[in-house]
Amino acid sequence: MSAPRFILAAALALWGLLAEKAPSAVAETAFMPVTETVDLAPSENGAKIYAHARAAAWLAALRRASGFLLGRRELLIGDLSSEDRLALAAQLYTADVWSLAGPNQSLRLTVTLHPKPEAGLILARTLRNPEARLLRRRLLDEVSVALEAAAEAGTGERGTTEKLLDGLWLAQNAMELTAEGWYVEPQALSDMESAVSLAPQSAPAHLLLGEARLRSGLPQQCAQACDEALRLDSSLRRARYIRALAHWRLQQFALAEDDLNASLADATPGEERIQRLQARGAVRMLRGKYDGMCEDYMAACSLGDCDGLKTLREQGYCKAERAR
Repeated sequence: MSAPRFILAAALALWGLLAEKAPSAVAETAFMPVTETVDLAPSENGAKIYAHARAAAWLAALRRASGFLLGRRELLIGDLSSEDRLALAAQLYTADVWSLAGPNQSLRLTVTLHPKPEAGLILARTLRNPEARLLRRRLLDEVSVALEAAAEAGTGERGTTEKLLDGLWLAQNAMELTAEGWYVEPQALSDMESAVSLAPQSAPAHLLLGEARLRSGLPQQCAQACDEALRLDSSLRRARYIRALAHWRLQQFALAEDDLNASLADATPGEERIQRLQARGAVRMLRGKYDGMCEDYMAACSLGDCDGLKTLREQGYCKAERAR
């Protein structure tokens, strides 16, 4: 039986609130470009070594950029590891890569990191989202492991790891953290399809593909990508959250609530938990579970976001005398 129209309208209004959250502005300071260069000998000049050299130069540039973050006032509070700072740098910079032919068929490959527009805002946003940092760290770890495997392989045997590095390069470039809390833009769908074909064992890549599919209006295909991400790494709780949104779009509300329950089990307090509480509250509304809906929105309010609860009360839900 379909939900009554007024319930669907209220749930859609709440969905809109989930997509409108944006952090307040913070003062920005300059972030400097960083450049690393790798020279390839004539024997190494070819497609089977290019992705390896690009990834090595990119990681070296990221390590330098992450060192510059130590002086940022935003990082004075808390105790971020070097891996976290590397993940932050990957969020804050885009990479330009170019090559220049040298003498005797040698090749010079240069990677330059440029700070993204509004890098200060992105830094503040990423500091508030440990789950995004963790996903970026997992991608970086996969790049490091692939580089080690490529280094151990002979020059003529690097085809597999070079394809993997190409796929991870696409995934790294596609990953963002938008003001609304998304990790990838819908226009990255084609790149993410290519990324998982080149790096089929990367759980983060499958998760990002699922998110790109969801944002492109493909909820069924999104759920399939999240299934694969969870098969490869059952600890990726964001995959459960994104799959829950896909079930919601497909009006599979019981499945959506199950995934939201699982994603909330160890969700980090803060924006991540607020977002999932509000999503579960909206799904519970659609299932007619109004007490649970009010509990979720009151819990989100207690964590600092009362907009959803305010909207519900304006529509006659979750009055103080009804909520126990």
